[in-house]
Amino acid sequence: MSKYKLILELKPDLSADKQGGVMGRVKSLVTDAGGKVSEAKSGGLVKLAYPIDGSTEANLFTIPFDASREAVDSLQRGMRKLGGVLRAMIVRGERG
Repeated sequence: MSKYKLILELKPDLSADKQGGVMGRVKSLVTDAGGKVSEAKSGGLVKLAYPIDGSTEANLFTIPFDASREAVDSLQRGMRKLGGVLRAMIVRGERG
C-alpha cells in the first residue's frame, strides 16, 4: 500500500450534515477497497481562483489515506457519483 492524500473541495452551501455524509462516503469508499483513512482535516471556506459550477468559494478538506492503486482507481470512480463535490484531486505521498 502507498500513502495518498485526497484534496476535496465541496460546495459552499452544503450543510454540516451533508458535508459529513460526503466525508463518510469517501472514507467508506477507501476502506471498502482495503485502504486505511487517517484523520481528515478541514481547511474551512476558501476562495477559488476561478468559478467552478458557478461557485467562487468551496469548503476545503484534506484526507490522508493508505491504499493500493486499485483502491485509488475505485475511489476516483466513486467520487464521480457523489453530489456536492466541486473538485477532487488525489496526490501520492512519500513511499512507506
